[in-house]
Amino acid sequence: MVGEKYDDEFGALGQLLVGAVVGAAVAFVGGPLLSYAHAKGWMHSRSRQLATLALALLSYLIASEAGGNPFVSAFVGGLVFGGAARADAVEAIELTELGGSLLSLVLWFIFGAGFVIPAFEDLDARTVIYAVVSLTLVRVLPVALALIGTRQKWPTVAFVAWVGPRGLASVVFALLAIEELGGTDPHVIVAVHTIAVTIVFRVVAHGMSARPLATRYVAALADTQPSSTGDPASEPDR
Repeated sequence: MVGEKYDDEFGALGQLLVGAVVGAAVAFVGGPLLSYAHAKGWMHSRSRQLATLALALLSYLIASEAGGNPFVSAFVGGLVFGGAARADAVEAIELTELGGSLLSLVLWFIFGAGFVIPAFEDLDARTVIYAVVSLTLVRVLPVALALIGTRQKWPTVAFVAWVGPRGLASVVFALLAIEELGGTDPHVIVAVHTIAVTIVFRVVAHGMSARPLATRYVAALADTQPSSTGDPASEPDR
């Protein structure tokens, strides 16, 4: 493949750059074309949803052949597409979003079936310690720091920092590591088992805390909202 030919020449930074350029170019050209065709009545809404999915796949495939990172290409393509088709982007990505949700369920099923039991069979203290640190400091602190400039209130920062990303990307990276490096390398096995244990801890911790924390978050927001009139006498009797 052409992608394999250029892997060594580009390096990691080059792959990211090529992927970003390819994704942006495909979406920058394809997004407005689809919007124009749909506005002119040349394309049915369902056909446009299929074409939107085709743009995502096209970004992935072209980036792979060009030696770029296909995941970055699809991600950047989505960002550019959302900006280019802002008015009706939500309708255009309905099929893509549904397909992504289905594939994520399949990926979680594969993860649960193939990775969890072996990881806990070889469980050691270092893996447990890292999993706990990853779910707390490694996860919460960067998200909280990233939200400083947004001027969000502390309940929002704390809630987003805790529940945050779901860990699906970690499963993808684990599968890629096995595919590229093999499943017999001791370093790969340690990395994959650590990912598996961390995700299991996340599922349990966030699954148990999501509902009570969401309830407290809504209550905290209600307490921090100013009164609509600022006049205590205008509030209803309790």
